[in-house]
Amino acid sequence: LEGTMPSPELSTASAGPFEESTKILLPVVLFLLGRYRDPRAGFAIALACGAVFGIAEGFEYVGLDARQILQEGAVHHHPQGEQEATDTMVVIFAAYRPLVELMHPLLVGFTAAIAWRWAWVRHHFWVPLLVALVIAAAFHSAIDLSVSSEVWGWKLVAVFVTASVFFALTRPAAQELPPPEAITQNPPSWRPRVPRALKHADQPVTEQPAQ
Repeated sequence: LEGTMPSPELSTASAGPFEESTKILLPVVLFLLGRYRDPRAGFAIALACGAVFGIAEGFEYVGLDARQILQEGAVHHHPQGEQEATDTMVVIFAAYRPLVELMHPLLVGFTAAIAWRWAWVRHHFWVPLLVALVIAAAFHSAIDLSVSSEVWGWKLVAVFVTASVFFALTRPAAQELPPPEAITQNPPSWRPRVPRALKHADQPVTEQPAQ
């Protein structure tokens, strides 16, 4: 029976596909119902879903981490000053966990930015959605595997990667969301870099969102 049980690493890695699919589900349903089809609106609703998910998971894990430390944590390794060591570990867990949870709105925002932009400009939704979802899920699983490591160095690396994901993935994707007629109204650093969009910045939008 034990041989049929998934390994802890496999269980941890599977959270990426499951959670990323869960977070994008409501925005996709709203899209299919004809709501929030503007790329900026789809990006916003996806960020909101990711933030709610991250907050809920953050509260859950902070409670679990604190309980684990109090029951079987670092106090066993610190004969002197046990209470001080316990308090320090609780603070560390409570500090790094919210940073890790930032990946939830950022990764689902990346998925929405890719899918909604392609739906609006190219009239394709499902293939870009699935490709972006696979990338976000793989990134999510990599972070989870790092955080689950017993080596604190890996935990710190995971926090650093999470803090950097906005610049690595989400920001460049979200930068392409303004429609052509709104490009010149955006700050230069937030204007799309797609040559086609810049070329037609002074022309009205004639394309319609994917049906």
